Amino acid sequence: MLHSLRVRLLLWVGLVVLVSVTAVGIVSSLATRREFEQFLELECIAGLPVALDLEGWARRLQEHHGRGGWDGAPAVLRELKQELGGGRHLVLLGPDGRMLFTTEPEAERRTVHRLPDGSLELTRKVPVGGRQREELTVIRGPEVVLHDGLGQVLGSLHVLPELLEPALDSRPPRGDFLQAVNRWLLAAVAAGGLLALLATAAVGRRILGPVEQLTHAAQRMSEGDWTHRVPVRSRDEVGELARAFNQMADSLERQEQSRRQLVTDVAHDLRTPLTNIRGQLEALQDGLLQPTPEVVASLHEEVMFLSRLVVDLQDLSLAEAGKLRLDLQALQVSSEIRQVLQALMPGPSAGGPVVETDLPELPLALADPARFRQIVRNLLSNAWTHTPDGGRILVRAQEVGEEIEICVEDTGPGIAPEHLPHIFERFYRGDSSRDRKTGGAGLGLAIVKHLVTMQRGRVWANSRPGKGTSFLFTVPKATGVTS
Repeated sequence: MLHSLRVRLLLWVGLVVLVSVTAVGIVSSLATRREFEQFLELECIAGLPVALDLEGWARRLQEHHGRGGWDGAPAVLRELKQELGGGRHLVLLGPDGRMLFTTEPEAERRTVHRLPDGSLELTRKVPVGGRQREELTVIRGPEVVLHDGLGQVLGSLHVLPELLEPALDSRPPRGDFLQAVNRWLLAAVAAGGLLALLATAAVGRRILGPVEQLTHAAQRMSEGDWTHRVPVRSRDEVGELARAFNQMADSLERQEQSRRQLVTDVAHDLRTPLTNIRGQLEALQDGLLQPTPEVVASLHEEVMFLSRLVVDLQDLSLAEAGKLRLDLQALQVSSEIRQVLQALMPGPSAGGPVVETDLPELPLALADPARFRQIVRNLLSNAWTHTPDGGRILVRAQEVGEEIEICVEDTGPGIAPEHLPHIFERFYRGDSSRDRKTGGAGLGLAIVKHLVTMQRGRVWANSRPGKGTSFLFTVPKATGVTS
């Protein structure tokens, strides 16, 4: 199960999403706590009057302290409270930061401590679940420091907003608020993670669905079904993979058809000469046929055809396996082509197509002489077979950049456009009649392609149906090239 690409993708993406969402939740929780602290501070300061006569109040308290200490301070604070208005309270702290007097009854039930920044820290014990928990509140408001006549600090006067009255105990403490926020954040994280996993599953299905189809198609092909194809539904990488798979399947199907056709083709090409040889030999044994020169020549022709077929199959097998050895040498292309023409083409009285040449003196080429002549011989034999009597075959060579280009052009019937891309495939024949007059087993051009490629050249064909065909191949120049 874990080896499934979909499961692994789901797990990895889910893990990434989970970590990301958890990180967001933690950061959000910390940020909420910080903002909550600021909110409390701002809430305590909000609504206080901007213009307060704190200096005047300080002088009155200092004068009162000079006459008799802090004994009458509560009365003075109440007078100041009336001047301040409702919703505001005064807190008088001593020089040690402890509360002396206040007009806020709730503050009297708390321990008050002045912080270095001027804020007041109020703490109290709150019963929670049978235990006492300390609740902390930080409040900040305008303050003024009181001094005596000698400049000694007497304390400080603070103006604070009204605390959470009438019943502070009936309202949720700050910790409960944070717990509620954290619960909501946890719910949000869980919901976000679930949605992310669902989205990942949907994306994984969309991405991996075509991959599963490709796997199914490959399995069908391994079972021998070469006709199965994968539908292409997108233009992304998966769609390109599906198109490439279909192209590969088309090529493999053609190769399989060629292999199956090979059995029929080779059987046909072997059956005909073997039947002729057997029949003539039996006739000779029975005395029905005399061993005349014509009979011997006929037998020799059949044997030579079988020999060529075996040699072609062997050459193609070695070339495809990369085991065909080459002896690369600097050779004169025009001279080699003339030798092939002299050995292959019949005399003028034999009839057939007219062979013309355009073979100027060219730079030396780097090629295997025997394989080069084999390439030219195969192309000439192919052109001779498909060119009618009175037609024309032109063999020319020319220098093109760093290569020598050779062309064998005929005026035969040409090649149909649907056959042209496949003519260099092994065992491929546009003519399925298997007539020896129109070619053998379809190996000649496949051998040409392998031999040209092995000698660092290129080979291609141009054809116009009814007008003729041109086969062209190149070999590199010998100058500056090593084998």
